Amino acid sequence: MNFIKKNIFMLICCLVVLAGIGIFVPGYMKAGENAQARKKLETTLSSVPGARSAARGLNDQVYARFTENGNLANQDLKVVLEKAAQTSARPLICSDPREEVFPDLRSGNPIIYYRNFSNNYLKVVEDYLVQMNAADRPSEHEEEKVRLDYQKNIVGEKNTRSIAPGGGGMMDMGMDMGMGMAMPGRTRVAEDSPAQKLVNELRRQRSESITVYANKDCFAAYNYWETQPNLEKPIMLMDMWFTQLAAWIQQDVVNAVKLMNGESQRVADSPLKRLIEVSFNGAEVDSGKGGASSRRADTGVVAPRRAGSMNSLPDYVIGAQGAEADVSMAAGIMTYPWTKRVGDDLIDVVHLEIAAIIESTAVNDFINALQTGRLRPDQDPVQQSQITVLQMTLDPIDPEAEKNAGYYYGPGSLVTLRMICEYTLFKSGYSDIMPADVKALFEPVQAGGPGMMKR
Repeated sequence: MNFIKKNIFMLICCLVVLAGIGIFVPGYMKAGENAQARKKLETTLSSVPGARSAARGLNDQVYARFTENGNLANQDLKVVLEKAAQTSARPLICSDPREEVFPDLRSGNPIIYYRNFSNNYLKVVEDYLVQMNAADRPSEHEEEKVRLDYQKNIVGEKNTRSIAPGGGGMMDMGMDMGMGMAMPGRTRVAEDSPAQKLVNELRRQRSESITVYANKDCFAAYNYWETQPNLEKPIMLMDMWFTQLAAWIQQDVVNAVKLMNGESQRVADSPLKRLIEVSFNGAEVDSGKGGASSRRADTGVVAPRRAGSMNSLPDYVIGAQGAEADVSMAAGIMTYPWTKRVGDDLIDVVHLEIAAIIESTAVNDFINALQTGRLRPDQDPVQQSQITVLQMTLDPIDPEAEKNAGYYYGPGSLVTLRMICEYTLFKSGYSDIMPADVKALFEPVQAGGPGMMKR
């Protein structure tokens, strides 16, 4: 014990020396391995001409390659943004270069421009029907005329009293035409009567002369613009802008219908039989008529989902942004958008509903036609569809009710297809022509908060 106490310092020194040797020996051995590896590398570099200089410049080459790739990526981004902007630079309803598209209506006579816009939009909708080779089933007036002409030819002028359009009385005694009680607005006729057979033939001929059933009511605000009401100037400008927005969207749907039905010349050969509506859920155009329509209401016949939808203009989808944002609270949505898209600094978003009667086997083809964008192969490829289907429902139709109402679809398994869709527009493509009053809709309600539509 005394020995340890007397020699404690020496023992500590010995332990330190031994620890140093324990560390030094492995390190020395590792240094030897590194030296051998270095020697081997030197030999390899010496055996390959130019390898030594290439190794020295490796870092410079890698940096140059990354720089080149970054420049190429920036060029691609620029091209993509330019193409995206072109998809939203669409033809205008009023495209006369001598006129401002959406002028300052505080100067001049705004009513003149308003009526010009109105007339042009009516022509646009009428052209949609021509593009699709579409028409409606025979109207009540057409059918009543067939019955009245039959009565005049067979019975004579003196017995036309109770079958006139809107007539509500019984037919004269002695007339054996198979007709029943006349109803207000439409004469009730037995299905096997000669007059009704002529009406059925009229309906059949209509289906043979068109590719798809559709009418002007399928497209937002046609009835409203047809009346040309005298509105206040700011409302007038807003209605024109949102009608222009609707027209761009409607055109893409029309193109999809054309693509679906191809070279068909009659309804029976068309996969898509009838376009019911292309509608929106925004504010109604302020006609003061509350969305009244002249559409016939036949029991059992498929009709637009929402009353007055033909007079509703689009709304922009606006709400909080970011991964944690609750898009179900966004303004302007028609269903929960699984895409999580809302308007931002790059895009504007609109929801719409499309309803059609279609063969069940053609549903996927129609969705693809809407979404793929290959709708106008003979035109500029950047003019593509910007539609995404968010929600879809399928319901069987009542064939007998549809036929009794005047629709001749032909054979096949038919369904009513309803889709709620999302439409995107790049701000850079059309922001320059957007009126200041519309841009003001996107102003935040409060600092730091999401903008909300003030329409």
